[in-house]
Amino acid sequence: MKAKDVSAEKQMKTIIAANEIINRFINHDPFYIARQLGIRVIFTALTDNVKAFITRDAYGATIFITKFADSLSRKILCAHELGHFINGDVEYAPAFFDIDIDPEKEYLANVFMSILFPQAEIKLNANPNTDITEINKYFDGLIRYNHDTKSSDGELKILNDSSTIFDMVH
Repeated sequence: MKAKDVSAEKQMKTIIAANEIINRFINHDPFYIARQLGIRVIFTALTDNVKAFITRDAYGATIFITKFADSLSRKILCAHELGHFINGDVEYAPAFFDIDIDPEKEYLANVFMSILFPQAEIKLNANPNTDITEINKYFDGLIRYNHDTKSSDGELKILNDSSTIFDMVH
């Protein structure tokens, strides 16, 4: 499936929603936006092939992000998961249990993320004939890990200034 094959209506809906959120909160910070939307964000150890996911329960939505990602990668991952939330793509069971990940849903989440990070939008607009799997791989490749996660005494370091775990109690 090519980027141009994703309906213009779905792409425009995602772009409009992203811009409305930015205008509403006057902010591009995905952690701030998540907090304002009542979404909990938790940094934790995830399996090797899972960097982040969003799920919901009786208390609302929660974004889980690998604690091993660096600060910028955490923001990218949070923005991407917010894209799933905005597009109504939040399951009661984490997405990584679903072996059939929908490339179109991932692409639309990346469209949302690219509005929060305008420098990323260039890749989305580069060529409408680009396979969306390739675009999704590009964004996946932006994620960097902080491999120095332990201090000298063996305790986990806080990898992000003010947002290790917040809003755990809603």
